[in-house]
Amino acid sequence: MCPRMGFLDKVLGRSPERLSLDGGVLTIRDRALAESLQRPAKPTLGDASPEPCPRCGQPLRELVLSTFGKVGASGRAGNDGLWLEVPVETDGWACVDCATLRFPRKMTAAELLPIEEAGVAHLRAKRLAEAERCFARLVWDWPGYSSGHLNYATALRERLRQQPPQDEAARGRLAARVREELERAVASQPSKLDPRSARLAAYAQLSLAEFCIEELSLEPAAHALEACLNLPHLEETQRARARTLGEYLEKVRESVARR
Repeated sequence: MCPRMGFLDKVLGRSPERLSLDGGVLTIRDRALAESLQRPAKPTLGDASPEPCPRCGQPLRELVLSTFGKVGASGRAGNDGLWLEVPVETDGWACVDCATLRFPRKMTAAELLPIEEAGVAHLRAKRLAEAERCFARLVWDWPGYSSGHLNYATALRERLRQQPPQDEAARGRLAARVREELERAVASQPSKLDPRSARLAAYAQLSLAEFCIEELSLEPAAHALEACLNLPHLEETQRARARTLGEYLEKVRESVARR
């Protein structure tokens, strides 16, 4: 993928100055450019380096492409408006002068594990913006990694609880992103489950069910609970949690029906 800016972009004000480089991170401040970066559906397995910049012929530099910015005093992303709308955090290449961007770059497990560990540490310390950034990078670099999607959903969900957008439409988009990541976590489970993977699959289904109940999406919640209870190797604590959520779901149904 190779978004870049040409003459028309500059005429419309989408110039390279809307990019800022800080160390190994290239922050994207232009919404149109950010929206042109489509999140990969599968991990990148190839090792090929990209061709030189098609505009200037210079080699592209390995950088993290991001719409995050620096963490502000409020604990939010410095580029929070764009980050909330178009969260991008991925390893790629760029020619900053020409605003030529290419991604994704192949990342190994050894490179991704420290990112995940940092995200978990940030989440435990309630540094939600930093946690969200780590997990966003994880799911952009390695889509289909169930733990990454679950952790990203958890960070987004905590933001929704503790730092909800004031605008209702923005809140709705954030809630939709939480659900999307939970659904990706569920869809990423292997077809054959051993006890360890079954535990993660059950956690994903329970998290999805709980969130759907909170959002009054009751049928998807019921489906997630049913799927959880039908999993092999289901631990008794998770079975009990599913039943408790099922009882609560019925109470919510009754309450909604009385309105």
